Amino acid sequence: MLQLPDFKEKQIVIIRGESGEKMPEIRFKNENIALLRDGKIVNQVSCHSVFALFIVGDTTITTTLLRKALSLGVSIFLMKPNLDTYAGIGAMAEGNYILKQKQHLIKNNLHTQLTR
Repeated sequence: MLQLPDFKEKQIVIIRGESGEKMPEIRFKNENIALLRDGKIVNQVSCHSVFALFIVGDTTITTTLLRKALSLGVSIFLMKPNLDTYAGIGAMAEGNYILKQKQHLIKNNLHTQLTR
């Protein structure tokens, strides 16, 4: 479950892909998520500090990156150039939120009845 430190210490990464012959490539390299153009690393970020990865447009992703992202709980969202999300990988909520909501309401109702 997400906690406050996750939001304070981790970051959201947005990568804009480009159409054309040489699309950028995103891969896992030395515990980093690396963006490559023409085979050269343009930018990279530690995979341990990433909360979510948004990929806008066309790009290439390696299976090693997908496997490592899933094992670290990093969600990957694939988006069209108009920012319409067409796929989410590893983006799932933990727990049964409906059950938790009902438990919270019952707890509040019980507390209200006991304090009267």
